[in-house]
Amino acid sequence: MEKRSLTTTGDWIESSPAHTSLRWSAAWHGLSDNTFGGPIKLLFNQKNSLSSISSLIRIAPHQILLNSMELKNPSLSTTTTGFWKIDLPENSAGDFSIYGNQSNIAVKDIPKSVTAGPLSFKLHLHGNFNHYIGAFAMNGSPSFGGIQGNIEGSSTGLQYDYTGNMLGAKLLPAKLKIDWQPLINVQGELRLRGLQNQRIFSTVPGQLSCNMIINAAQAAKNINGRIQLQVLPSQIYKTNLVGNADLKFSGNQWDLQEANIRGSGLTVTASGNLQKHLSFSLNIDNWQMLAPDARGSTSAHGWIAQANQNWVGSIKAHAHNGISY
Repeated sequence: MEKRSLTTTGDWIESSPAHTSLRWSAAWHGLSDNTFGGPIKLLFNQKNSLSSISSLIRIAPHQILLNSMELKNPSLSTTTTGFWKIDLPENSAGDFSIYGNQSNIAVKDIPKSVTAGPLSFKLHLHGNFNHYIGAFAMNGSPSFGGIQGNIEGSSTGLQYDYTGNMLGAKLLPAKLKIDWQPLINVQGELRLRGLQNQRIFSTVPGQLSCNMIINAAQAAKNINGRIQLQVLPSQIYKTNLVGNADLKFSGNQWDLQEANIRGSGLTVTASGNLQKHLSFSLNIDNWQMLAPDARGSTSAHGWIAQANQNWVGSIKAHAHNGISY
């Protein structure tokens, strides 16, 4: 085995409008009597967007190690690094084990007010394709926080029970369930408590607590689903508020069944489809309760729509005592 070597390069090109292609190269040699390995590199190109994975691989009986793994992707501003170990069963009835971590994940286009820092995650799975269990954790900078939880799954789907903290807010225990057979189906929940608004919008004082439920399912070529939001007692500057929203979607069509935000001297309602006809109503008795430098009051109602990148609509508004910033 020590004297054996394997060198391979290749290209796979799909004849489609996406111009998808995959290029690989490997130069492996024997490392000992029963192990071999070496460098491997994959280049994936889709619509002139190039991603790459490179690593040093070590293959032994019933085990695969990926050392010094590097991942580059246009959506990332840095190269991520990682390590992965796969323990394979001795026979088809045995269990496998997967352990890995990936670090220095810096996602582009995150708002500057969200100080995520480089992200990292760890994954550990054990079992077989009919039933496996494990754990997954993701963390960012100390001010960003992270999540952690347990995984249980099979060949058709998995469930993730998680908790954590993010941007100073608590993430209470919640579930995320994903099925990919026979069709994709996602059910998830988010239970957020005490998010300081200024961690996202630096000029908006206050805090947000909410529950959110997401249901999405594949139907032919579309993904259909529903997002339900419950705004628990929260605050914008000096105004306490609560509310709810119910949004249904099918493909690229989004229908707001109902949205209602209310507080002392504040009422906002909306419903409809932004691409066709979105109706809304707004009543604010005192802007100074929402923003420290604002004055006056406003009432408005009407509808808006955006079709072919053009905005249309009708809005009637009344401002009292003037509004200044």
